[in-house]
Amino acid sequence: FKDNHCAKMRLTLFAFVLAVCALASNATLAPRTDDVLAEQLYMSVVIGEYETAIAKCSEYLKEKKGEVIKEAVKRLIENGKRNTMDFAYQLWTKDGKEIVKSYFPIQFRVIFTEQTVKLINKRDHHALKLIDQQNHNKIAFGDSKDKTSKKVSWKFTPVLENNRVYFKIMSTEDKQYLKLDNTKGSSDDRIIYGDSTADTFKHHWYLEPSMYESDVMFFVYNREYNSVMTLDEDMAANEDREALGHSGEVSGYPQLFAWYIVPY
Repeated sequence: FKDNHCAKMRLTLFAFVLAVCALASNATLAPRTDDVLAEQLYMSVVIGEYETAIAKCSEYLKEKKGEVIKEAVKRLIENGKRNTMDFAYQLWTKDGKEIVKSYFPIQFRVIFTEQTVKLINKRDHHALKLIDQQNHNKIAFGDSKDKTSKKVSWKFTPVLENNRVYFKIMSTEDKQYLKLDNTKGSSDDRIIYGDSTADTFKHHWYLEPSMYESDVMFFVYNREYNSVMTLDEDMAANEDREALGHSGEVSGYPQLFAWYIVPY
């Protein structure tokens, strides 16, 4: 009787082990959910593994899972990841233009094709322009009224270095590039002015996308000083505001420091 009982126990235990193994095998073979796929792509971009991320995009498209790419991009922008722009430009320059056109916000395509654009800050809704000063340097200001003249039109020229994309930002009217001043003002901010050349890191800017109330905007940072472009809180007599490079912490405040980049 004991032998029969032991045999039954062994059979029961064996059946249990087989069942557990079968469940584990099924779990391993189970298809990955779209949410998991989106998170995998998201993390590849966050840690800078762009080749892996590009390969994942190709794989997802073959599986007709373009919405996975769109979801990953949405998460990257909502979380304000600096690598988003670098990843998009890697795609753009490595036969992935259609991916950028289809699954990234339109602003990316507009910037990469070097279309003429306007930069309008979120806080004040002023359009960026250059104006003449007494010392003949052109200083960047936010215009409180003009949203249509050539004065407020700009062009972004990409510069790719070490998997990072930076931009020269040129006024199409003045043919001058935005440059951050060497010296700080009394508030530790730096003046932004126009320069006929663009041969230093002070002339290079990088974009960090952000989303606020469903709007896609960008923090615009200077490469040399990592200062973000903003407008002075104080207005001039004509209600314009001087553009400055701000050195304080701005993450999480797109409503105060981010810019719309829109077609001219």
